[in-house]
Amino acid sequence: MFIVDHLQYYLQVDVLESQWTILENALGSTRDFEALRHAHTNFLASTLSQTFLLLGSVRNEPTTTSYQKPESLKNNPVHNSLSTLLRLCERFCSRVASWGEMELSVDQEDELTLLCRELDQLVSFLLQLLSSLRDQPCGTHLAQLLLRLDFNRWFSRQCTGKSLTGSLTGSIT
Repeated sequence: MFIVDHLQYYLQVDVLESQWTILENALGSTRDFEALRHAHTNFLASTLSQTFLLLGSVRNEPTTTSYQKPESLKNNPVHNSLSTLLRLCERFCSRVASWGEMELSVDQEDELTLLCRELDQLVSFLLQLLSSLRDQPCGTHLAQLLLRLDFNRWFSRQCTGKSLTGSLTGSIT
């Protein structure tokens, strides 16, 4: 729940609201149609990039910004990791709902343990990925998401790898 909540906060506040404010300021400061079109194109490109739906970095020229097709999302590891994490959360919720309020059987406890182990691996992988990619052109957004997810360093302390802990600490201080 923590990860989903903070991912939603990142998307709503850090991406959508900040990009909307930039667009509103641009719309309020000009009456030139081409400038408005350029501001809208930048809004779309920045939003897609910061939500990890756009492969590569956002460019200032609207004619060179390319939007990726859905099949090319396979080349976007952050998007894939977040999608996998959300599918795991959905699987957990559906399984728990199907179990009802009765005490868990041994098989259900084993399944729950397996889901928890898978979550730990996914979170560890996602944090390593965000940490390793933060020096890329869209790294500021990756660092911001990393900060939202691991602001108190709870996850980085849970990870067993020393390189991950060091990388995370360096990226959010």
